[in-house]
Amino acid sequence: MAKVLIKESVADFDAAEENLEKVRSFVRDRLIETPLAKKDITGLLLAVEETVSNIIRHGYLFGPGNIRVRVAHDRNKVTISFVDSGRAFEWPKKGTPDYQRMVATSRQGGLGLVLIERVTDHVHYSRTPTGENELVLTKNFRATRGRGLSLRWRWAVTGMVLSTVAGAVFYLAAANQAETRIRRTFSANWVNFARTAASASAARILSRAADAEFYDLAVGMARPDSSLEYLVLTDARQLVLADTRGPENIHLRHIHPAEIQDGLYDSLQHVSSGTPAFYVISPAVAGGRTVGFVQARVSGASMLAQLQGTRRTLLIFSSAAVVLCWGLSILLSGWLVRPLRRLSGVVQGLARRGVDEIQPERGGDEIQQIIGAFNSAADRIHKTERDHYSRELARREWETAEELQKALVMSEFSGVPGFEIGTLYRSAKYVGGDWFDVFSLDDHSFVVSIADVSGKGVPGALVMATVRTAVRLLAPQHREPATLLSAVHQFVAGNIRAGMFVTMYLVVVDTRAGAITFASAGHTPMLFFRRAEDEVFDLNPRGWPLGMRLPEGASFESRLESGSLPLHEGDIFVLFTDGISEARNDQREFFGVSRLKAIIAGKSRLSAEEISGAIDARVTEFSSDTQPRDDLAAVVVKRTAEVPESNNGRQRIMETGEIEALAPAIDCWKSGETDALTKKLLHVVARHPDFDPPQISLELGREEYQAEQINEQTVRVRLLRLHLDSRANRRRFTAWVNGRSDIPTGEAG
Repeated sequence: MAKVLIKESVADFDAAEENLEKVRSFVRDRLIETPLAKKDITGLLLAVEETVSNIIRHGYLFGPGNIRVRVAHDRNKVTISFVDSGRAFEWPKKGTPDYQRMVATSRQGGLGLVLIERVTDHVHYSRTPTGENELVLTKNFRATRGRGLSLRWRWAVTGMVLSTVAGAVFYLAAANQAETRIRRTFSANWVNFARTAASASAARILSRAADAEFYDLAVGMARPDSSLEYLVLTDARQLVLADTRGPENIHLRHIHPAEIQDGLYDSLQHVSSGTPAFYVISPAVAGGRTVGFVQARVSGASMLAQLQGTRRTLLIFSSAAVVLCWGLSILLSGWLVRPLRRLSGVVQGLARRGVDEIQPERGGDEIQQIIGAFNSAADRIHKTERDHYSRELARREWETAEELQKALVMSEFSGVPGFEIGTLYRSAKYVGGDWFDVFSLDDHSFVVSIADVSGKGVPGALVMATVRTAVRLLAPQHREPATLLSAVHQFVAGNIRAGMFVTMYLVVVDTRAGAITFASAGHTPMLFFRRAEDEVFDLNPRGWPLGMRLPEGASFESRLESGSLPLHEGDIFVLFTDGISEARNDQREFFGVSRLKAIIAGKSRLSAEEISGAIDARVTEFSSDTQPRDDLAAVVVKRTAEVPESNNGRQRIMETGEIEALAPAIDCWKSGETDALTKKLLHVVARHPDFDPPQISLELGREEYQAEQINEQTVRVRLLRLHLDSRANRRRFTAWVNGRSDIPTGEAG
């Protein structure tokens, strides 16, 4: 039978992020007209936003385009389809995104795919004959597949359930009582039989009757009942006097079944065998002493047959009583709800005719009052229906964001003498996956980290909570950033779902040595401001995201690179997420890293908190929007003064520590295993330690150095990698080369 559409709406939108709210409004207005529950509408709108965002960002990555949205529903379901002419996309099977393929094709959104599949009942992706992409989301009207039970039938079913329970309880209780009675009767009968046989045989045993007499006695007692399997008469020494099974055991010692307890007389004992059987032993007493025993094995088949018959009778009686109670429940429920059914018919008629054509039924005052109240409320319901979704979504979003922010964003850090820390965090619409954290490692070092999870939403934030906890727990055992990231990766790889990953930048600040070590797990670069050079550098060591599957045969450690730098007074480093660098203005321009560098350099003499505030203000001004489209997060760390000395009496950083800071340059000088440019650069520094990067660039252009044409920026980057980016370090390096012991400290160049 063909499905009949009740309503269908189609609209075209330009594939631009500013039209995302228009698409949401279009779909929301159509979904409100369906029988979907509010929570289902909320879920579908989240899926719509995720779908359209992915089409805009990935389908039309290289140019503009169009998205056609179709919303249709019948009596059973609603379908939302999206048609675009962007890049093709292969939908993963069974709801599990193939993330390696997404990485290979520069695609993201694994978490979004899982979200879409969870809030819909069916997702279908295909390529149309015209070469377009079509994604169809289907949601069934679970609440309206059937109208459910009426009040009458709910009462009737309740009565039927209660009567069924009562019948079952009665049957179980009666059956248990009957079983107990039957078993007791069965046991008493056979114990009495054994006692009677023992009493009859006692005199013959005492008089030492002939074997034939004993056999006749045993057979005579066993013949009346077919349940008796065998009967054995023994003397006091357990020698067989008679056995109904045959004469072959006469005068032999009788051995009863192994499970039978010796000395337990006149009691029915169960025999473990394939068929139910019991064993009874009764002593033959004469003259006050035991002269022999009667031992009998009895079949339990007759008792079981009696039990089954009794249970069958009770079951028939209980079932009949339950069926009778069912009929009474149906009759009584119909009589009780008759007035309510009459009222229900009036209200349904009112709903069909509409609010403006109310026809109150004559007669019942209560019904007229209810219809009047319904009439006054209907108008209010009509006015508030459309904005209900917005209020509900805002409330849930606020509650979720508040709870997750408490768990993720740095909440306790008392600060470090000689350092300032400024932070920036603004959540995008819906809960995002950006966070930062600062915590103490020991009395002379602390950790600064920032991270971003793929996708957004509550699942992403929960993954962030897991990663944050792992970093804090593992940091004391893995003090180097690279080893800490490797340990966190091993933990995360087995604790987050396939298709999700986390990028992270991690810095360990050693306040005693005045240095930082850092490593990156595929995160945006750190910006480092050297006051001596008055310039901001990009520090982007090689790394691999946490939790992402590695290519076959590759290790996480092999894709990880770390670095270290001295941190002098006035130096600043900034960690940030891509929400800042990728913020857009009305002309769709990116904020970019260059603008961020300019802010850091221009505000370098301010406090760290003022620098982070300046970044926030500049990004807000640039994007002309107080509500970012992506999370904004940044941590600014500035060294303001030398760290106060510890109680061990050291006056300043040890000379050995200063020399260790020059390890990259010293290693290259000693080994000679480096590129030609680095060798020439080290020779220039050794000869002219007071030369600035522009002077070093000019010096390399001399014929003595084969007229190397090296620009100033390249020289600065090489000096930074060699830890020779300050005049003081260049002087120390020259002193080391010349073998002098009076290593000059000098001022920063």
